[in-house]
Amino acid sequence: MKLLEKIDRRLLANVLLCSFVVGMVCHGYRFFNSSFSHDSLYYFYYGDFYAEVLSTGRYFRPLYSLIKGDIALPWLNGFLSLLFIGIACYFVIEVLGVRNRWVRMLICAVMVCNPSITLTNATYVHDVDCYALALFLVCLGVYLCLEKRYVLGCVLFVVSLGLYQAYIQVAVFLYVIIGFRDILAEGDYKDVLKLFIGRMLLLGISMAVYFVVYKLILLLPGLSASTYYNSMENMGLFDISFLIVRIKAVLSSELDWLLGRNNNSSVLVLLVNVVSVFVLLGVTLRQCLRNRSSAGSYMAIGFLALAAVFGGGCTIFLMGSYHGLMMYSYYFVYIMVLVICERFGSKEIFVAGLAVFVFVYDCVLFSNKLYLRKEMEAQSTLSYMTRVLDRMEMMDEYEVKETPVAFIGYLLYSDIYRRNDGFNYECTGISDVYSLTYYGTYEKYFEYVLNYPLNLVPEKKARELSELKEVEEMGDFPSKDSMKMIDGILVVKLSDEWADMLE
Repeated sequence: MKLLEKIDRRLLANVLLCSFVVGMVCHGYRFFNSSFSHDSLYYFYYGDFYAEVLSTGRYFRPLYSLIKGDIALPWLNGFLSLLFIGIACYFVIEVLGVRNRWVRMLICAVMVCNPSITLTNATYVHDVDCYALALFLVCLGVYLCLEKRYVLGCVLFVVSLGLYQAYIQVAVFLYVIIGFRDILAEGDYKDVLKLFIGRMLLLGISMAVYFVVYKLILLLPGLSASTYYNSMENMGLFDISFLIVRIKAVLSSELDWLLGRNNNSSVLVLLVNVVSVFVLLGVTLRQCLRNRSSAGSYMAIGFLALAAVFGGGCTIFLMGSYHGLMMYSYYFVYIMVLVICERFGSKEIFVAGLAVFVFVYDCVLFSNKLYLRKEMEAQSTLSYMTRVLDRMEMMDEYEVKETPVAFIGYLLYSDIYRRNDGFNYECTGISDVYSLTYYGTYEKYFEYVLNYPLNLVPEKKARELSELKEVEEMGDFPSKDSMKMIDGILVVKLSDEWADMLE
């Protein structure tokens, strides 16, 4: 109750309004179109995957589905994501002590409109609200810890990790920003570092508790640890030889952020990032000179910078791999620049604000172009698979529901696969131009989109069939010899190649 009494309701209302306005401009197109593809198609009904999700370490995800529902509803998931991110924005503004109205608006824009959110909406809309909830819990946890309510704050960190692990990095960035601000405000660097290290220890304890609970959950009957690339078992926690791989993953992900590889215009965003970093360095150096800071203060700032580099990517460091959805915390660099300039760089605040505005504008273009592309992909996939189904039913020995069907190869390697100019992005979940990206999505497509009773054989069996000489000699669909009955199985050849690993 005391927490609710301290809420600035007017500020919260303004932040939510800003978040929803910017969010709808950026993501509204996606919220009112289905365009399910890749994982959002495969996990369209989440109730079938509770055990799988538990095994990857997201053990609070099924509980969230039980509360909200198992079906991926773009408009509802979108509304909830904006609500959770909006409340998270409020707590970020509070913990950073932001008072400038325009800076507040830009912080909301950055948190709502960035490539990590866009990529999640585009291809993983079934999870976007859950991830936003994880973000909100982290920001609230930071707020509570600053209010010295450590136990409750740590509990929220654990729950956030159990929804999606990558957003714990946001807490590190927030603590780094607070540390920078306090040192530049002529705070005692020793006290600042003590507080920072204490806060990092709380995060470490939270992550340890989360991991222990994960191991305990794996003791339940029928559960085993997932070995998928982004599961907890791939952390290599005590594998020293994996250290170089981890460091490389963190630095590579940050280089991707710097170069704007997940944005619409990489050259423009690279310029924005360079300007932002130089403004931050310039304001920091000038304030240190004004304060006549000691060598210890400079070293403390350097330490915090390293904490931002590696702690801000701690999940990536632990996993040794990354993708665009895990890079949300990096966009807090813009928030850091805005906060430091608001406090210490009145001359630079306009430049910093303009740079962030350009970044947000680029994200709006990127998002809407990407969502349009996803809708077009859905239409082309529907056309393609309708033709495939029509040809299947024309086969003399084919019987609906009865005849086993094996799809050979992936559309990614089909003879008719092509890319459209202007939509040629290479980011997480959008590298393909069809909704079907791996074998499991074929079954879900027939089940949910075509509403057709397909008797699909397991992928392992389909791969075995693809090694037969008579299958190798078949042409890719739509060739006349792209379908053939082999040992009572209707073999449909889409291409000669498979992805590197079974899904």
